[in-house]
Amino acid sequence: MVQAVEIIELIKKHPTKVFSFGFDIGNLHGRIQWGKKKSERQICASYVLEIEEDKSFPGMYKCLTSTASHKYVNKCWLTGAEALDVNQRAGSWVKNDNVGKAELAFPIFAHLAWDEIEAENTVLNVALSVHDPAALKKQAKANLEGIHEVEKDGVVKKFEIKVLAVYAEGIGVIRGEKAKKLSFLFDLGSNTLIGSAFVGYESRCEPWYGEFIAGNQLITNIASCSKISEILKRKPTFEEVRQCLENPVAETKVNKKGESRNISKYKIAGKDITEVVNCEAEKWLKEGLNDLEGMHRKNIVESQDKIATGGCCLIPKVKEILQARGYRIAAEPLWSNVNGLFEIAETLTKKVGG
Repeated sequence: MVQAVEIIELIKKHPTKVFSFGFDIGNLHGRIQWGKKKSERQICASYVLEIEEDKSFPGMYKCLTSTASHKYVNKCWLTGAEALDVNQRAGSWVKNDNVGKAELAFPIFAHLAWDEIEAENTVLNVALSVHDPAALKKQAKANLEGIHEVEKDGVVKKFEIKVLAVYAEGIGVIRGEKAKKLSFLFDLGSNTLIGSAFVGYESRCEPWYGEFIAGNQLITNIASCSKISEILKRKPTFEEVRQCLENPVAETKVNKKGESRNISKYKIAGKDITEVVNCEAEKWLKEGLNDLEGMHRKNIVESQDKIATGGCCLIPKVKEILQARGYRIAAEPLWSNVNGLFEIAETLTKKVGG
């Protein structure tokens, strides 16, 4: 009886904290969300570097114990920017392996969620998505789910991860955008274009993948365009163009009636390359759309809702063309999938009594 009272008192002093997380393991970035505010989300590069134990490395993680199936017990690693700062070639990108989303799920999630994890008695309920649930669902769940004890910068935290659901990529968008029953999703990412047809939360068919015509190909096309070389008097680097597209310059345009509107300009070294971006974006997107619609014509015609998401939707010309083709743009193209996954995790947590 005395022991039972002591346990109850211990629980009162250290109550279990339960969090609901949406987890989107992208080819280039991992994202989590655990609330509805923009401050309740995290992003990092989907890059993990295994290292020998050396406490001089800031941000080094070490998994002390785990009941999951992942390979990181008694191993040390760096994640995201910290890993890239040390070595940009020796680590593992999610995009470099078909099973990367399952194999790297644990170190990426632990890194992203670290600041929200209490020293003890923390349960993290997770809903995540992978590109091939049939092949990766079991492995992703086995690598994440369990009780883990992890050390970072001298701080040890013990926490439990419960995987409540593993969905096909895009289900978070379908949930968050409140799509109609028969929907079609076009995801314009940097590494892959994906066209998916859904009935509710279930896939209607195999997704279409455009692996060599995604956002990175658009960047390459812009960098290789002779017109941009004329404007800059040199050929820009891939990284210059990428930074340019990710950081447009906002300007205000006033028409003859005195009406003003905000527009986005794309500049490199102060030179305006907006015309080149628009021209190349139009050619690039129409090629991708023609391939997509050729493969998915029946599903697209039958869909009650066509939604576009992904970072390329932020380019005004791309957005304009998609809308002209009948797509509505997700409210937050970079975060729409993880937003919806968080909503699902929150709902499932309530159902299981978390």
